[in-house]
Amino acid sequence: IEIDPDYALAWAGLTYVFVDTYWYADKEPAYIDKAHEASKKAVDLAPHLAESHAARGLAFRVAEQFDEAEAEFEKAIELNPRLFEPIHFYAQMARTQGQVEKAVELFLRAADIRPEDYQAMAIASNLFEDLENSAGLERTLQETVERTRRALDVNPKDPRAWILGAGCLGRLGKKEEAFEWAENSLRYGPNSASTAYNFACLLANFGEDERAIDQLENAVRFGSRNKLYFETDTDFDALREHPRFQRLMDSI
Repeated sequence: IEIDPDYALAWAGLTYVFVDTYWYADKEPAYIDKAHEASKKAVDLAPHLAESHAARGLAFRVAEQFDEAEAEFEKAIELNPRLFEPIHFYAQMARTQGQVEKAVELFLRAADIRPEDYQAMAIASNLFEDLENSAGLERTLQETVERTRRALDVNPKDPRAWILGAGCLGRLGKKEEAFEWAENSLRYGPNSASTAYNFACLLANFGEDERAIDQLENAVRFGSRNKLYFETDTDFDALREHPRFQRLMDSI
C-alpha cells in the first residue's frame, strides 16, 4: 500500500489481517472498524474483483452483519466462481448460523477448487456427521486423511495438518494413530490455539471431558476468541453443562 495506495488486492489482504487480529488476538472493536475501512477501499478501487467483495463480506461477517456479508460473498462468487476464499468464508458463516446443509455444499465446492487444501474437506466431514450422513462422512474422512498425508509429505511440521488429520482418524476408529497425530501437532504447534481447539474436539469425542476442557482453556489462552465456534460446535455438546466449560464461555 505504501508503494501503490490504489492496489485493491493489498487492501483486501489488510482486511484479513484486521479480522484475524480481532478474532484471534485482540477483541478491540477498532479492528472491526479498520476491517470495514480497508475492505471498502478495496471495493471502491476495484468493484470488478471478486477478492474485493470477499474481503468486504468478511468485514461484514466479523461485525455480525450477516445479510450484508451474504450479499458480498454472493457477489464475489458471481464474479469468480473459482475463487476459494469467498466460498470458504461463506461456508464458515453458514456453519456458525446452523445452516448445515448449505455449509456442507459450500465447503465441498471450496475443496474442489483447491485440491491441496485439507481444511474445507475436514470441516465438511464434521458436518456430514451432524447430518448423520454416513456415506458422506466416510468419503470426506478418507479424502481428508489423504489430503493431510500429502500436505505432510510437503511439510512434516505442519501442526494444522497433523491435528485435522487426527480428528478424521479418530472418527474412522483409528484411535491410537489419531492420538499419535495429535501429539505431533502439539510438538510442532505447542502454542497454537487451533491445535488446542481441535485436540479438544478429539478428546471430547472420546469422552475425555476434563482433558478436552484443559485444551479448550489452552485454546483461549493462546488466542482463540471466536465464541460462536465454541457455542455451535457439536463436538462439545457433551460438555455444555460442565461447570468448567460454562465458566470458560463466560470468560470469553
